[in-house]
Parts: sequence; C-alpha cells; structure tokens
Amino acid sequence: MIKIKTKRSFSGIEVGTTGTAEIELKATSGRNLYKITWDLPDRSRPLVDWFDQSEFKEYLEVIE
Repeated sequence: MIKIKTKRSFSGIEVGTTGTAEIELKATSGRNLYKITWDLPDRSRPLVDWFDQSEFKEYLEVIE
C-alpha cells in the first residue's frame, strides 16, 4: 500500500487529508486504477474512492 495525501480539496475531502492507495489493474481497459481508502476517523465505515492515473497525479501526492 502507498500512503498518500490530497493536494487540493474535492468532493468534501479537504487539502492534506491522508489515506492509503492500492493499485488495481482494470482488466477491460488494461489501465491502472487506484483504490483510495481515506483516513477519516469520524466515520463509522471507511470512505473509498477510485482514481485513474491522471486523477491520481492531479489530486494526490505520495508521502511515504
């Protein structure tokens, strides 16, 4: 897993929010997708988002 944080706010996720990314290969397109699980302790269930490579580069940065 890859530790990430946001570079900008989007969809209710604030700048600097951390999470973990897992790389998944999309079988139909052959492109990598990233499964992001956000570190949001006030939620009863984890919040998960999916990013393609261009979204990952635009919104996220690797911190570890």
